[in-house]
Amino acid sequence: IINVSIEDCQEIKFLRARRITENELPPLHFNFLTEYFLPECIHDDYKGREDYNMLQSKSEGEDNYQPNIENPTPIPYLLLENISSKYTFPCVLDLKMGTRVHGDTASISKAQSQTKKCSSSTSQQLGVRMCGKQVYNEAEGVFHRYDKYYCQKLNVNGFKDQLYQFLCCGCTNNLRLDICISFLERLKALKNVIENHNGYRFFSCSLLLVYEGQLKGSSSNSADIRLIDFAHTNCNEIFSDFCPREGPDDGFLKGLQTISNLLCEFIESVPKD
Repeated sequence: IINVSIEDCQEIKFLRARRITENELPPLHFNFLTEYFLPECIHDDYKGREDYNMLQSKSEGEDNYQPNIENPTPIPYLLLENISSKYTFPCVLDLKMGTRVHGDTASISKAQSQTKKCSSSTSQQLGVRMCGKQVYNEAEGVFHRYDKYYCQKLNVNGFKDQLYQFLCCGCTNNLRLDICISFLERLKALKNVIENHNGYRFFSCSLLLVYEGQLKGSSSNSADIRLIDFAHTNCNEIFSDFCPREGPDDGFLKGLQTISNLLCEFIESVPKD
């Protein structure tokens, strides 16, 4: 939560949190384990509207506007957490969950394009597809990154291979068993939560899997799973205009089961001592 005056919010249309760097704070006050933010005034919500808002701001005399934060009146402000900030070499995997990713309010063309994307990727068959990956290879001392354009071309075998590689710190024969077990425990807990949410549909939600890529000093406690991107989530209690749905989100649960099955397969493939 950060403080912004109510007057500032009335005079401008958009605010965002700007991350402060170490160069903007005295060295004695800067903690590398903490992130610092200040409210920043912006005039556009989408890059495509930048020119329009610039002209509008000039016509309203706001082009030189500076927010007054000397004596702000506190109001709630939603600030997204950077969950990778506590890691030294974060390995991150973004998984789009479910067999359907378009929301109930999507246009016909949007629904058709998203349905086609699900059919051509692993979403329909596995209930999950890969959207991006960053994995640290300690032997090489570099990160390997794969964007959504690479990941959306993966078939079932490709998805399995990339997931295995993610859990090997970028190597081929260095499976992080501790991380696999920790992820399995968290997936089981998440599955229990989803199963108890009758009528909820987590369209286009993603799972973010994170762990520390540096082997020295790391442990299974570094593994973390977060459910993110709720823009198209639907539930009977809120969206009463749509037909009520019964039961939990089977498409989402299918994706969770796929990931859990693959993790179990990876663990069982490790030779027993």
